[in-house]
Amino acid sequence: MMNRIKNLILELNSRCNNNCVYCYIPESDRNYENAGLTAQFFKKVILEFRSMGVKNVDFTGGEPTLYKDLFELVTFSKDAGFDNRTLVTNGRMLAYYAYCRKVINSGINRVVLPLNGSTKNIAEAVSRTPGSYAQTISAIKNTKKLGVELGITTVVNALNYMDIPAIMGRSFGLGADFINIQFLLPYVIDKIVPCRKLPSGIIPKYSESVRQVKTGLDRFGSMIKVNVHFIPFCLMRGYEKYLHNDAFKFNRVAVNYRKYRYNIGEHLRMGSVRTSRCSGCPDAAECLGFFQSYSRELGIEDIMKECAGSAGDNMA
Repeated sequence: MMNRIKNLILELNSRCNNNCVYCYIPESDRNYENAGLTAQFFKKVILEFRSMGVKNVDFTGGEPTLYKDLFELVTFSKDAGFDNRTLVTNGRMLAYYAYCRKVINSGINRVVLPLNGSTKNIAEAVSRTPGSYAQTISAIKNTKKLGVELGITTVVNALNYMDIPAIMGRSFGLGADFINIQFLLPYVIDKIVPCRKLPSGIIPKYSESVRQVKTGLDRFGSMIKVNVHFIPFCLMRGYEKYLHNDAFKFNRVAVNYRKYRYNIGEHLRMGSVRTSRCSGCPDAAECLGFFQSYSRELGIEDIMKECAGSAGDNMA
């Protein structure tokens, strides 16, 4: 695995004005505030990682737009020499054009927003927040109008997996530069950072959800850049060009609102599992395998069947 750090992720807070069904932040942390986590703390982190040659920084949360010193930190990171300054947000504050313009003028040059449904009913079943869909759509339009790179993230779950092709089409229609299709993350409870256990029933079977992702790729993969994350590579034979190399997660370090510091790849590896078939897989160096959270709830029969069907002799 690659170990040179290329991306700094600043998890500024735990507060959020959505209540997404897949959120990993535990209830006990939802309103957690640490008086020590001032802008000065994060500035020291920014300078430390810049001195290591890191040039990419993500501002996330919780919800980063609820962090009072966001603009100050973005401008500081720009002045420190970070080339890529990404805001990962639910977009509700960016629905207000003046706010969206202010945050971009502070130095943000990429915005990543969620689109977890092509319709209000599906998206708000996931966000569990009335009115959030309209605000996210407004945020997407404002971001495009202001001319910065726009990414869409869709988290595949039991409430929206049948809608994945339509979400891809909606993302293309809204002018997104790229879309991240993310299968549910295997956050490890209390091993590195406190994480909430995923609700029962929220993880869809790979045999069903992967089929919808492939349908979406067949329809829209040539029209918009698509990155597929957190899925065993053997389930995506024939669609390898869309897969995001899991090894790159080891180049990403997060510092969060509790002052925890952790390597994203190491965190994910702690929640991953390999089967006997994985040892013969040509993608073993780039794929983390599948995740314990999946096997605990749904078993691995459909994974083994899909791998055998798609990988052939490579997985024998």
